[in-house]
Amino acid sequence: MRVRMRKRIIAVMMCMVLGLSAVSCGKKNDGGEESTPTPTSIETGTPTPETTPETTSTPEATPEATPETTSTPEDQTTGDQTTGDQTTPVIDGTKYHSETYGFEITVPDDYVIYDEETSMNIIYQSMAALYQSVDEMIAAFDLVGIKYPFVSVTSKPVEQNASANIIVQLCPSSVLPGTLEDIIKQSLDSSSQQYISIGVTPTMGEPKLVSVDGKDICVADSSVYIDGDFAGTTYKDFTLYQKYLGFDSGSNRIIMNCTYYNEEEGKAIDEMINSIRILK
Repeated sequence: MRVRMRKRIIAVMMCMVLGLSAVSCGKKNDGGEESTPTPTSIETGTPTPETTPETTSTPEATPEATPETTSTPEDQTTGDQTTGDQTTPVIDGTKYHSETYGFEITVPDDYVIYDEETSMNIIYQSMAALYQSVDEMIAAFDLVGIKYPFVSVTSKPVEQNASANIIVQLCPSSVLPGTLEDIIKQSLDSSSQQYISIGVTPTMGEPKLVSVDGKDICVADSSVYIDGDFAGTTYKDFTLYQKYLGFDSGSNRIIMNCTYYNEEEGKAIDEMINSIRILK
């Protein structure tokens, strides 16, 4: 049962990795600040029934689900937000800090971090074939404890209808058991199967543990060369790179997928990995 659940959870992430391979960038407002976009132009990689999470069978009455990290764009740079006993994650420019989720990270300079509420709306656009609403999707995720603390997207110009992005998934370790290497390897395998199913062959690396600030983080690389139609878009001589990360923080297991398109962006992602601080 646990193995089956683990595969479903990983499949959810892989559906979104494919779906978010082209995310619209935020636009600068008159004051030069990044405005929260209405996410559009997201390619949706349609998942097969075998790889979609059967946990999407939600109760008929969908509960109102408001992510605990909900904040307005103005709130994101004002420091700690405390409500009752819960502390809302702090987004300060390119730095994300969450005592609740137990980690801190600084994304590359040209990236915009979207709060959890906005991120869930972005994610929903790649999962709309499976859910009738964002609330229904959140209710399904809540059944197994899945959270998406944030999505981050580069503000650089879109390259062949694709923007570099980072997806962060959180799940209880009890629901996603096994070693970090096992989890990342299954993520690679699931991603590979989905790429092959739409006619492209990826190159997958092997998971390895690296030490950052004295804590283990599992890292693996992959790439796929595309020259032709992919998920409804025509690409010419295009390589998509992905870096998979996994680490534990207390009872939470955090899985990250970073999608980028050139060596320079890859180096920025490596610097980001070195910024990770595990707080639990």
